[in-house]
Amino acid sequence: MSDSTVFSVDGESPCQSPLVGEADAIDKKNSRIGLLCIFFACVIFGLVALLVQLIDVQPLLMLQVRGSIQWCLALVCSMMANRNSQAAGRRARIAEQLFGPRSVRHLILARGVLYWMFMALWWAALELASVGEATSVVYCSPVFTALFAFYLLPKRDQRFSRSVMCLGLAGVFVIASPTFVKFSKSSLGQLLALVDAAVAGLMSVLVGLSRECHWTTAEHVNAFLSSFFLTPLALLITNYGRWGEAIPADFASHIPWICLVAALEFIALALQTFGFQRADVTRGSILTMIEVPWSFLLQVLFTGYPLSTVDICGGLLIVVAGITNSILKP
Repeated sequence: MSDSTVFSVDGESPCQSPLVGEADAIDKKNSRIGLLCIFFACVIFGLVALLVQLIDVQPLLMLQVRGSIQWCLALVCSMMANRNSQAAGRRARIAEQLFGPRSVRHLILARGVLYWMFMALWWAALELASVGEATSVVYCSPVFTALFAFYLLPKRDQRFSRSVMCLGLAGVFVIASPTFVKFSKSSLGQLLALVDAAVAGLMSVLVGLSRECHWTTAEHVNAFLSSFFLTPLALLITNYGRWGEAIPADFASHIPWICLVAALEFIALALQTFGFQRADVTRGSILTMIEVPWSFLLQVLFTGYPLSTVDICGGLLIVVAGITNSILKP
């Protein structure tokens, strides 16, 4: 959020003109709108996670349908962004609009691969673990982001604390400890969610290294790689020799729900991007932590998974770690 205060020459009390005061009011209004968008994005992300767990279709098939729908949406948004740029006198080549500037294209493609890995691991984790547990564990990603940023980003962007990292991992250990005493399906889901958190952390760093890329370009690359390369290849490999079993007989009945997931997720991504462009980043990052208790609430209401004291304690540790990491000064 920009600072519009006008200071006197001698450094004494600041004075504000009516125009500056009006600008501050607009900034505060934009910040509130941004925080509201982030809040609704978190609510939608939680609902998407619940739907993914309830839809009885293998994650890769859902990814294929979702990727195809989101590619169409991203393509439309990219073309609209390109038209707006031309109207403003900024010409961009079609290749740059769809796949990014050449200087950062390799980073955008790498981010697209990581994003596909993130979604595949995340949806696989939701098939195995409860919504609340998987969401809590994957919210360790800010810890991994700080770790990767410490080594890969300029010093001004570094936010790394060993105590915060230990706090986040302690929360994961608390949540996972009962299931790892006797390794189960839920244990595997939590392990996938932890790996997913590391992937999300590295993905966030790549976003920081390619800030000149428009968000519609990044979404188009993500959907393009998922729809036409990565998901089809994964389906071919995982279903080799048993093509008849790849698509269940009742798959058509699940398509409307998968389309709903794709649309909701795209809306949530747009709201989140819009929100972080207008709200204070620290306050926005802290607000995203609401998804952890929201996911536990959805878990209790709709999935039948019980909520234990261990889950609550572990989730609180992860939330505290995320909030602390958000308010650390670079």
